[in-house]
Amino acid sequence: MRDETDGTLRDSRNNCPGATIYLCVDGWASTTITISVSAGHSYAWWVHATDGSGVSGDPASSWFSVQGTQTAGPRWVGPVVFNWFGPKTTPGQWQSPWLPLEGRDAWDGSVAFWRKQERDMIDAGFNFIIFQIPHGWEWEMRNHLLANRALLAEGQWAPMIAPNFEAASWPCYECLKDFQTPWGKDAAYQIFKEWFDLYFSILDEDRLVRVLGKVLLILWYVPGCESAPGDFLTYINDRLQADFGFTPYWSTHACWAPIGPDEVHYLFNGYDRFQYGSRRNVDLLVGAWPPNAGYGVSSFLARDGGRTFEAAWSDVLASEDLVDRVYVESWNEYSEGSGMFEARPESHWPGDGHLTTDDLDLCWDAPCHPLEYTDTWGPDPRLYIRINALHAAHFLNRVNDATFVAQEVSTTMEPGKAYDVSITIRNNGTSTWSPTTFFRLGSQGPQDNMKWGLSRVELDPGELLAPGMSREFRFSVLAPSIPGTYTFQWRMLQEEVGWFGEATPDVTVSVESPPPVPEPLPGPPWLLIIGVAAFSVALVVLTVLYVKRRRRDAGRT
Repeated sequence: MRDETDGTLRDSRNNCPGATIYLCVDGWASTTITISVSAGHSYAWWVHATDGSGVSGDPASSWFSVQGTQTAGPRWVGPVVFNWFGPKTTPGQWQSPWLPLEGRDAWDGSVAFWRKQERDMIDAGFNFIIFQIPHGWEWEMRNHLLANRALLAEGQWAPMIAPNFEAASWPCYECLKDFQTPWGKDAAYQIFKEWFDLYFSILDEDRLVRVLGKVLLILWYVPGCESAPGDFLTYINDRLQADFGFTPYWSTHACWAPIGPDEVHYLFNGYDRFQYGSRRNVDLLVGAWPPNAGYGVSSFLARDGGRTFEAAWSDVLASEDLVDRVYVESWNEYSEGSGMFEARPESHWPGDGHLTTDDLDLCWDAPCHPLEYTDTWGPDPRLYIRINALHAAHFLNRVNDATFVAQEVSTTMEPGKAYDVSITIRNNGTSTWSPTTFFRLGSQGPQDNMKWGLSRVELDPGELLAPGMSREFRFSVLAPSIPGTYTFQWRMLQEEVGWFGEATPDVTVSVESPPPVPEPLPGPPWLLIIGVAAFSVALVVLTVLYVKRRRRDAGRT
């Protein structure tokens, strides 16, 4: 057994010649070993079995960590997000059993692409992202950061960021093996500096995740990390403090454990659905199925229609008092089949010919990996987004709440006639409302009634309503066809979760048929009237002419 956190510790029962690990016990046929472990430490154990002829079998092995007792303040849930999805230049990122719903060509690395991805991550309930730093993909990383800034500029919420440095962050593998010399340390530091120069040209420090007051930095396996000197992280800390004014909280791969990171994580370090890291973090795996022969049969974790991910989250919530940070593997690791992005809800089985599709025309190794497994994504392109949103809301103690603000509705209506109404609700909780997480306005009095022609009013496609924001729902209702007195009332709900917040004040609406239009009374004999009038006019004219003639005749006389 090896203590990955403090490589100097030894157990007194060591009996292996020259053993430089915590505990080595040799020469036994069967035994039970009890050991002392330390809070916050990670351990690796393995067993070699040797028969009488001296032939050793494959070792059994595993990792485990002992949880620390120190909490780290706010809780965080975030996926690993890879930033190398631009033009088709990387075969490994062009193949997966699970294809994007919008097609692989839409994954162009543009600001619009990343804006859509971040909105989906928000829908999934993530409050930060583990932002991969791949060398040579500065254009796409810039676009991703710009998309994050664009959401903020629109008054929306955007995920916080924790940079993830890994082997792909450096320009070459050979140069990574020298962490001992001043030149090697400086070369390593330049990778950190280049990325933070890019980051601070677009976003502010308040967008970086902090743990115990330090900026969370993820450091994965890098060739040479096993022999890194004890002062390496201190060296990087000092230079980051001098150049950027902050101190990192190091979350590292186990290979860095001997030099004292703040915690160890187990991202991309096996195919268990759930693994504790040291301190208070846990790694969740959505599923895994690399479509190339190089990984071998051990690189498979069935999704099983979402049941694997549900079980992983159940493991988290069963011990959530021990966890502050949930690292999800991954959002979009396309080539290893572990992504949870919006994808085509497919099923696969051996020999289904999937690898002949246009999205899978390249393989890392030839021939392409035969489909030797049966697995299914599930019934819904956004299945894993919904699963994560539900459980992350629980873990982050998010609360759905709503407050009534105002409404406009006519209190008298005519049967079957359409009327425009308005209801304004404020998001008074700690969750963000969106249509893809099934937040809706629903009818009440009684619940789910259809008496106004509809029972649900949707948010707009792509809309996000952050805590504290108000939303006016303007919609048209159809008055009931039968006259009477009806209650008009609505309330917010999240489908599959429940109703929440204040209902609108109930309004009594009187549906009445309009009074009948009276039959017109029989009209006067219009022809007779016209005739009399014409006769009267004619009589007047004749009278005038007669009078004039008499006067003229009298004048002659």
